[in-house]
Amino acid sequence: MQLSNLPSFCLKTYNLPILCFFEVRFPRHSIYFGAFEDIIIASKLMYQYQPITEADGIRLIELQPSQEASAPLKCDLIHIRLSLCDNRVIFGHYTALFYVYGNPEKSRTVIIDGKRLDITNNLNSALLDLCDKQRTILLWADGMCINQVDNEEKARQI
Repeated sequence: MQLSNLPSFCLKTYNLPILCFFEVRFPRHSIYFGAFEDIIIASKLMYQYQPITEADGIRLIELQPSQEASAPLKCDLIHIRLSLCDNRVIFGHYTALFYVYGNPEKSRTVIIDGKRLDITNNLNSALLDLCDKQRTILLWADGMCINQVDNEEKARQI
């Protein structure tokens, strides 16, 4: 698909300091094409969890800032070991997110390291509400921090 062939009312351009992307709107659909990064929503690459190998290891979400509320959520998942953290430092700097799962269908997408991870609508809504325009937010949410398809990991993490 060539963007130049689209009617002008379908195309909206975002120019952000680090990320530039186009949002193409069709009835009931939005497709994002990245200019300086990987293709964002249209990407077929799914995020692959790296195993947590330490008994006290967890993942935290680094929710990246976004100037545009309709932009796809971008995150990093980082591994930490609780025994190596000063409790006053780590526990004072991340938020554990508890939310109602709602419909278990994973109908929303976040971008992690240029790859997509499907999440529930309720988790997506919570992340959108927490996303800051200027600063990175450090979070823990089970729907992303625990590999939901790995029953062994779920048992260890819960």
